[in-house]
Amino acid sequence: MTRGIAIGVLISAPMGPVGILCIQRTLDKGRRAGFFTGVGAALSDLFYCLLTGFGLSFIEEFLERNQNVIQLVGSAVLIAFAVYLFRKNPAADLKRQGDIPVSAKKNILGGFLFTFSNPLILFLIIGLFARFNFMLPELRLYHYIVGYLFIFGGALGWWWLVTYSIDKVRAHFNLRSMWLINKIIGGVILLFAIVGIITGVVAMTASASGRVNYNAGRGYGPSPHATALGIELDNRSDTLLSEMWRLETPSEAFDVTLRVTDRHSHPQKGYAYTDARGTRHSVRQPGWTLLAIGGGDTVAIGVKVREGDFDGVSTRQVAVLTANSSSKGLLAEKAEADGLDANGAANAYRLRRDGDRWTLYGGRREEKRLLEFRCAAPPTEAAGVAATPGGSILATDISLGSEALPMAAPVYTRKELREAAGESGDPAVGYWMPFDRSLEEDLLRMGGDYTLALMPREGGGYDIIYVGGAAVNATLWREGMKKGELLTTPFTGVYDTRWTDASGRVLERDIKTQMESPSMLSIQFPYQNSVLRLRKVDAEAVTSPRE
Repeated sequence: MTRGIAIGVLISAPMGPVGILCIQRTLDKGRRAGFFTGVGAALSDLFYCLLTGFGLSFIEEFLERNQNVIQLVGSAVLIAFAVYLFRKNPAADLKRQGDIPVSAKKNILGGFLFTFSNPLILFLIIGLFARFNFMLPELRLYHYIVGYLFIFGGALGWWWLVTYSIDKVRAHFNLRSMWLINKIIGGVILLFAIVGIITGVVAMTASASGRVNYNAGRGYGPSPHATALGIELDNRSDTLLSEMWRLETPSEAFDVTLRVTDRHSHPQKGYAYTDARGTRHSVRQPGWTLLAIGGGDTVAIGVKVREGDFDGVSTRQVAVLTANSSSKGLLAEKAEADGLDANGAANAYRLRRDGDRWTLYGGRREEKRLLEFRCAAPPTEAAGVAATPGGSILATDISLGSEALPMAAPVYTRKELREAAGESGDPAVGYWMPFDRSLEEDLLRMGGDYTLALMPREGGGYDIIYVGGAAVNATLWREGMKKGELLTTPFTGVYDTRWTDASGRVLERDIKTQMESPSMLSIQFPYQNSVLRLRKVDAEAVTSPRE
């Protein structure tokens, strides 16, 4: 009951456009008109609370993807309402007020529609539900019924208080005061609209250079090569079979990371393809290509496997890397024997471009600089992969953007982490690993079975430090890098949380971490409908990536 009342009041209390509308109607037409407007707003809030409670995550995902457009449309509606208030004549309404009864249905409908037109309130509701632990697995249906009724009651109580207070001072307003109030309220709403338009346009502009992430949870789009596992290219022809991802903005600084499994790398097998004349051919270890295209020029990095001499006695698989430009020819070549697994396993790759400098990183467990070369190519418009004739590859965990991701420096050494885990008297300091998880994979997908460490922060709280286990963008992560932060709150054992996802994006919207016990942490991601729990482990049980 108390949680429901608190949520109902906090949803209604922010003095947004519907609050201003309620005040304006109370001053203009009396308390009943203002209160009925609040009733409509409370009904709309209750509707969105029910949507949130029943877990319609697809609605949240739609709002997340289109919130900038929704904000622009909502701002246009506010501008129209502000113009209406500027042109409104309060004298005409006051003269008719005694003759025309207040229409409860009309005011309730107006308040409902005015609030319903702002579906972004779902984000506030999700945050409040998470903050007050409103959705718990041990609660039964009748608990939720009571809770929702008290949410509605809390909202009604707030609007009753607002209209009561405004009605008490209403007698002090004359026609000129009403005219002035309309102008002020119209100006405030217009300011809301202008700020909304500016932030919406800025966000849409910024998103044009943002990163695009693909994985099995988020999906690979309408590609004909997309499967539940990833992008599968099985080339039985004599031409390249490619999959390209277009950058939002062509750029001379871009970054693409992915994991690729070369399925046709066995040294003793021949893989068939058919040329344009229908003749069948067989090729061993055909390889694949990483592509960057822009301005009519193509930079292609070939990756194939061959048997190499080792100590003059035995042989082993080595990866042969070549970089070519369609306009300049061969740029670089290298045989890489270490770092990459050349026996058909998945390897992580990262191609980074800064102007005319190109760098390829990669590895099975640890990132290494594989190839570096110079090429003054036109701005890159698209990046992708291609299977050569007879080749077969699986590409997953793809992330690309029109700005090169920075390589963050580690903030702790392995020695410092181990010493802190063994010597600190704080039970939270030390190593943590995933215990269990409940993820909405369309919204949040873990980037690996992370091993993390908590280290104390100055002023309270903890730094979350990456130790190992990254599978997505593994080449971006190094032992000792900061993965996030736990910031203290007024509540014991509860922390505001900043979390950096696998592609380097910082998540911090209403994320909470709760210390359930000295050996168990629960991280709640309310906007992704997901929970991750970590358990404390001894330092001896932790194997770092380099060990």
